[in-house]
Amino acid sequence: MKTEGPIARGAHSGTIAAQIIKIMKEGGADDTAVERFLELIISAMPETSILKSFNARKGTLGYEENAATAFRNVTNNLVGQLSRMRYSDKLQRLMDDMAQKANELRG
Repeated sequence: MKTEGPIARGAHSGTIAAQIIKIMKEGGADDTAVERFLELIISAMPETSILKSFNARKGTLGYEENAATAFRNVTNNLVGQLSRMRYSDKLQRLMDDMAQKANELRG
C-alpha cells in the first residue's frame, strides 16, 4: 500500500466516503480501487476545498514553490471555508426568518 495519497490519510469515520470504502473492502476491493475512489471524490471537489488543497500536484500549473506564499493562500481559503461552515446554518435561519417576516408584512 502507498504511504502517500488519499488512502494513506483515509476517510473520517461517519462520512459517506468511509461507508462506501467499508462496503468496497467487504466486497473485496483492493487498495488501488479505494485509492481511485478517493481520488475521484477529491477531484470532484471545488478548487477552494480544504481536502483538495492536500491533493498532491504532479507538475500541475499553479503549483507554488514558495512555502510561505502557499501557506498564506491555503490559510486564507481555510479561514473563509471555516467561517462558512460555522455560520452558514445560523445565517440561513436568519434569512429564512426575514423572508417569513417579509411575507407576513406583505399580507
